[in-house]
Amino acid sequence: MRRNTGWVGDGPRTNLEVRIGAALIHETGRLMLEWADASSMPSFRRGNKERLPARNQPVISEPMPHILLIDDDAMLRDVLATALVKAGHTVVQAEDGRQGVKLFRAAPADLVITDLVMPDSDGLEAIVALHREWPALPIIAMSGDTAHASLYLSMATKLGARRALAKPFAAPELLQVVDELLLRPPAAAGALK
Repeated sequence: MRRNTGWVGDGPRTNLEVRIGAALIHETGRLMLEWADASSMPSFRRGNKERLPARNQPVISEPMPHILLIDDDAMLRDVLATALVKAGHTVVQAEDGRQGVKLFRAAPADLVITDLVMPDSDGLEAIVALHREWPALPIIAMSGDTAHASLYLSMATKLGARRALAKPFAAPELLQVVDELLLRPPAAAGALK
């Protein structure tokens, strides 16, 4: 019994129709591979001797570094998170030190960026707690707009932060420090566009 779905050509396929369909699928795939961005898919570049993985083998990609960003200023947090995501990181955000430590314990990050002066639980408390439990964890402290910002940043490095940034700073400066601490090559120049 033949079903009619309303599509043109719903009837039985001829050998010629099957061959034409297969050729179209093959050509479409070839064109898509040619148009693909060679930098993001190097094994698909024309002339590359590398082979595509077999159909039953998963494609394994490098995991994106996971960053915990702690700051009480939601607007600054969003701007920094956007820059970090564009540079290839995954970002989880917290609005104070207590929430940041709680999020880290639930899902550890590869790196923590924290403001120092925040209401409720400040960044110094978060640095002490995180460094006590995970001494190898890279932490970036940031502070600004206070009379004692340099003192706070100095204290943060003595308590466990690996780097300290005084606000305001440019996003490329933060990305460079992040890449250094994660031992990665610097982010692409176009990552912030």
